[in-house]
Amino acid sequence: MYRCLITTSAISEAGSVKSNEDIYCLKSAPGSELAAIFDGVTSLSDVSARTPGFKAARIAASVVSQASFATAPISLLTQVNQSIRKKSTYRNGVDFKEPATLWGTVGSVVSVDTERSQIRYAFIGDCPIVIGLRNGTWSVLTSHHTARFRKATLEKMAEAREMNIFDAREQAAYAIVQMANNRRKANALDGSGHGILNGMDSALKYIETGELTDLSSVEFVALLSDGILPPPTSASAGTNFSEVAHTLRKGGLLGLLQHTRTIEQSDPHLTRPRTKMHDDATGILLRFEVVSLS
Repeated sequence: MYRCLITTSAISEAGSVKSNEDIYCLKSAPGSELAAIFDGVTSLSDVSARTPGFKAARIAASVVSQASFATAPISLLTQVNQSIRKKSTYRNGVDFKEPATLWGTVGSVVSVDTERSQIRYAFIGDCPIVIGLRNGTWSVLTSHHTARFRKATLEKMAEAREMNIFDAREQAAYAIVQMANNRRKANALDGSGHGILNGMDSALKYIETGELTDLSSVEFVALLSDGILPPPTSASAGTNFSEVAHTLRKGGLLGLLQHTRTIEQSDPHLTRPRTKMHDDATGILLRFEVVSLS
C-alpha cells in the first residue's frame, strides 16, 4: 500500500507581444488535482490587447475553474467549446462561415485522483503533456494533427530567410498566406485538419483523451504550451522532448523557460524556426511522491 503526494508549480510569461494569450488553471483538494492550460489562437488580423485568442483562452479557464473534480477532462473541453461559441456568437456577432476569424484556443486538461490512483487527460492542438516515470523514461502526449501544418508555416519562414528577410515580423508577414490556409483547415469535417476549440461542432472529433492507472510509477506530469518548448533545429525536426524532459527533471518549469529564452535570444534571425521571436510560455508541473504505508 502507498499514498501519493503531489507538489504543484506553474509559470506563465508573455512573449514578444505584451498581451499573453496563454492562461493556466490549477485547482487542488485533498486527494485531487485539476490542471489545465490554454493557448489562445493568435488572430491573423486583430492586434488589439484583448485578441480573440486572449478572450477564448480566458473563457476556457473560467469553465475549468468552476468545474468539479469529478468532471472528465474530455467533458470540460466540450463545455469550453460550447461556451466559446455562445459567448463569441451572441455577444459579438462572430461569423462562423470564416474559420480564420473565430475566437479559438488549444489546450490540455489533467485530472488526478490519488485515491483511485488515476490520471485522466484530454487535449486538443499543440499543448503537449509530458509524463516522466520513476525509471528515468518519459512519454509525450501531443496531437498528431498539428505537425504538418506547423511544418508548412516554418518552411515558409525559412524560405523568407533564404531571401534575406531576417526580421521576425517580416518573416511572419511573408508566411501569412500559409498561416491563413492552415487556419481554414481547423476542425475540417473529414479529419484532415487540426483541432481548435472555436465553437465548431467538428472540433470535438479532434479532442484526444486517455488515462493512466498506476501513479506509483509516475515522477511528474507537465502541461506545456508550445511557447515554453525549445525551438526545433529545423522546420522538419520537431520538438526535442528528450531535452524537455531532462530540463524539467533538472530545473523544473523555470529552468525550462530560461533554457528556451536563452536559445531564442541568441537567435534573433530565427534560424531555429518559430513564428515569432518569443512566444507566450506557460506550464504546470505536477510532481509525485510515493509514500509507503506498510
